[in-house]
Amino acid sequence: SATPARSGASANAGDGDVRVMTFNLRCPVIFDGPNFWPFRKGLTVDTIRKFNPDVLGTQECVEGQAEYLKSQLTEYDFLGAGRNDGQRT
Repeated sequence: SATPARSGASANAGDGDVRVMTFNLRCPVIFDGPNFWPFRKGLTVDTIRKFNPDVLGTQECVEGQAEYLKSQLTEYDFLGAGRNDGQRT
């Protein structure tokens, strides 16, 4: 899973505090019906921005989701490897 990390402290945190968030994105399968990734990806980014974490960990993040988050959360650096140690096969 990807781990976005933003430099500098969050505006909501006290001196020395670090805001950490974990987010299970769920694999984007059509069987999710109304919870299918394309229907909730905007809300996901809004939720992350509202919490304003310094560090964000994700679970079940596949390549397309990671690319979307990278494009929307440009203030973060991304570290880590995707599923299967980042292999894209």
